[in-house]
Amino acid sequence: MCIVSAVGILFAVVCLAVNIRNRNRRFIRLSAPNLNNISMVGISICLFSIILLGLDNRLLHQHPNGFTYVCKVRAWLLTLGFTLAYGAMFAKVWTVHRLATKAKKDAKVSEFVK
Repeated sequence: MCIVSAVGILFAVVCLAVNIRNRNRRFIRLSAPNLNNISMVGISICLFSIILLGLDNRLLHQHPNGFTYVCKVRAWLLTLGFTLAYGAMFAKVWTVHRLATKAKKDAKVSEFVK
């Protein structure tokens, strides 16, 4: 599972680099590149927390409270990553909803004015 997470992190970093490099192209500019970047960072953090889920007490026996710290960190990272990724996607959906409802409202006002 760690290999799949590492490949996912690598893919997210490549997507982030392509998004940053081609920021001025029309199709990326229209897709809200800042929200794409936040989403890719959140996904990478979630995937890294999966790597931490694979650690057990045998690997952390040098430090007496090592497993406790890793357990807390992986919970925080999963929460933070999910919040960033889901929040960015929700912001995109909200923007589309707002634009679509505004277009309907403007159409109704223009019909009333005629």
